[in-house]
Amino acid sequence: MRSNKRKESRPSHIVSAWSREDGFCLGQKAVEEKSNEITAIPKLLDKIQIKNQIITIDAMGTQKAIAEKIRRKRADYILALKRNQAGVYEDVELYFRDEKIREGIRRENN
Repeated sequence: MRSNKRKESRPSHIVSAWSREDGFCLGQKAVEEKSNEITAIPKLLDKIQIKNQIITIDAMGTQKAIAEKIRRKRADYILALKRNQAGVYEDVELYFRDEKIREGIRRENN
């Protein structure tokens, strides 16, 4: 949640865990001043049950520590990847350009 500033106060920046299936918020964590979602996401993950769930996070949350926390809590994840994450983006692009890998993916899906 952003852009919720009132008069002279600072705006709240809140990270929410949302259940798409149930249509409600599972938990929220306020982002500390002079910080961002990267520090709030792990704290929010500590507060909610995610075992056997699929967690989706935007590109800001595509961090090794966040992915590791999700796996330790026995969940799966889908993380966004943008070109500004150059090294990782190039690795993934090369991975999917490799014909042997694509063939293996096709075999797994059939």
